[in-house]
Parts: sequence; structure tokens; C-alpha cells
Amino acid sequence: VEELYRAGKPLIIASDVQQMPYSVEKIRRAFNAIPYTPKQSLPVETKYDLTADFSYTNDHERDALSAALDAYRSLQNKFRNIAKRVQPGFDLDEVRARVLRGQSLDAVITEMQGAPAAPKPAPPAQTAPERPVEDERVMALDGMVKRLRSYVRELQDDLRERDREVERLLQTLRRERSAAGRKMRRDAELTTKDATIENLRRQLRGERRRSRRLKKRLERLQTVAEIEVSEDYTPLKVLDSLTREGVRSLQEELGIAGGDILYIPQTHGWGRGVVKDLVEMDVRALVIGGEPPDPHLVRVAREAALPLLPADSVSPEIRGKTGAVKTDLIEDAIGEWEEGQKEYRREKEAERLEYLFREYRSEREKEVRRGG
Repeated sequence: VEELYRAGKPLIIASDVQQMPYSVEKIRRAFNAIPYTPKQSLPVETKYDLTADFSYTNDHERDALSAALDAYRSLQNKFRNIAKRVQPGFDLDEVRARVLRGQSLDAVITEMQGAPAAPKPAPPAQTAPERPVEDERVMALDGMVKRLRSYVRELQDDLRERDREVERLLQTLRRERSAAGRKMRRDAELTTKDATIENLRRQLRGERRRSRRLKKRLERLQTVAEIEVSEDYTPLKVLDSLTREGVRSLQEELGIAGGDILYIPQTHGWGRGVVKDLVEMDVRALVIGGEPPDPHLVRVAREAALPLLPADSVSPEIRGKTGAVKTDLIEDAIGEWEEGQKEYRREKEAERLEYLFREYRSEREKEVRRGG
């Protein structure tokens, strides 16, 4: 502020943002200057365009310079109009200052009519001693302090008024809360209770569904257990599809234990992985219904040593998820499969030996050729 005062008392304090910052506003009040803010904050591209013909060392100087140039640009037409209408002999700067502070140009000209700017007086023979520069600085700072104190008083008055307004609003809020608070609490309690009741209802429905599923599973397990007690029949568990999803479903409904025999109505969608899973569960055999199984499935089952039995050979009796087959028929079918499995192993062993023989003969021929 002191540096500005030494350069001259500014008439306009400009900002590069729409809302003048508090620090800039303090400087403006210290000089009682006219504020200028743009309609919208200046973008960086505009700042670069405004200051293209000037030099600066940092962004703060660029922002300050662009604010001043933007203010001058916005007032340039008014300054030209004043310069055209003011006749020579008037203090043009004084006219501009008065117009910018709100006086009309005609009123200013009338007031200053006949009192043109006085020429610089010749130095008198005897001049009064000049006031020291230090005293002028003290007076300037004293005036600034007075203006700042006035500004502080205004802020304190505003603060007290806001405190009173806040107190009034708090009283109104307390009254509203006393009237509506109890209702809100009752509504909240009712909402919580309704949510709890609905949650319990959902749990009850889920438990009922689970109870029905368990009851059906128990009935099927009882049926299987009754068949297992019988020596004439062997129980079957129905696997809807030869897929991992079908295995998971059967596992949830009846369970799959070691030694179980599964009946599969159709083998569409089978995969090598589900065959491996059934072998790991120690399933004894698969009874295949419908069309004859895929030859690839038969080969995979042979490799895994999992018996595949055609339904025609054992005549299963299926009821829902369970069934039964005569024990002697299932044992005969498994025995027949085992005989075929022995033949399969012999063929695989023969193929392996033939492969080794071919490899050996090929290596010998290579050695003979190398030996000449």
C-alpha cells in the first residue's frame, strides 16, 4: 500500500475474478477507490491475449496486469467520449474521476466552468519549508488506519446483525423441532419396526421353502434307504443331465456317496470334467437311458474305469428323483462291462507295445544309416 501511495493515489482498483478477493477489497477501501470486476472471471487465454504486449515475471503480475487492462478496455469508450466533450483548459483527469464516481459530465463541466486547471505556478521568491516526506507517509498511513478502522466497525456491525439473525433462526428451529421432532421419532420407530417385520417375514418364507425341500429330500432318502435294505433291489439316484450343474443339483437334493449308481436319462452336454468329478466321488456306475451313448463318452469312461450301463440291460424302475434296479441284473451288467474293460486294457497295452516297437525299429534304422 505504501508503494502504491508513493506512485499516486489510484482511482480504480480492478480484479480479474468476478468476486473481488478480500485482500484486494482491503486495498480498495484503503484508497477509497472505485471497484471494477469483470462480468465473469477472466480465463487464462484472455489474460495471455491482454498482456501479450507487456512483460511480467510471474503469474501474479500477469493477473494484476490483465485486470487493469480489462478495466481500461471496458472504460475506454467512456474516456474517449469525455475527451471529445471536454474543452481544452480543464483538468481531464479530474473530470474523468468525477464522472466515474457518479457525477454526470454536464454537471462536472458546469461546476468546473470558468475554473480551468491552473498552470503550474512559478516558484515564489520565498517558499514555505516543504513538509518532510516522512510526515506525508505518516499522514497517509494514518488516513489508511482510519479507513480500515471504519471498515472493521462495519464488519463488526454486520457480524452482530448476523449473530442476532442466527439466534432468531435457532429459536424458530427449536420450536419446529419440538413440534415435529416427536412425530419424526415415531415415524422412524414405525419404519424400523416395519422393516424388521418384513425382514422376519422374508426369513420365514425362506425357512418354509427350505423346510419343504428338506422334507422332500428326506422322503427320497427314506425311499433309497428302504431299497438299500432290500437284497433283491439296488437303489438308483436320478442325475437329470451329465453336467456339473446336474451333479451339483443332485448333490444338494439327495447327496452323492461312494458306491452310488446314477441313472442318466440323456447324456447331451457331457464333458470330460464331469466324468472326472464322478470318478473322484467314487460313483460305482452310470445307467444310461434313451439313445446309445456317444462313442467319445464311452472312450472317456473306459479311460476313467467308470462303468456305463445301457438301461435296456438292467430295466430300471424310475420314480421322480429315485429309482431301483434288480441287483442281479446290475451285477451282471457291471460284470459284462468289466469283461469289456479287460479287453480294452489289453488293446491299449498292445497299442503301447506296438508303438514302442515302431519307435525302437525307427531308432535302429537311424543308427544303421549313420553307421553306413
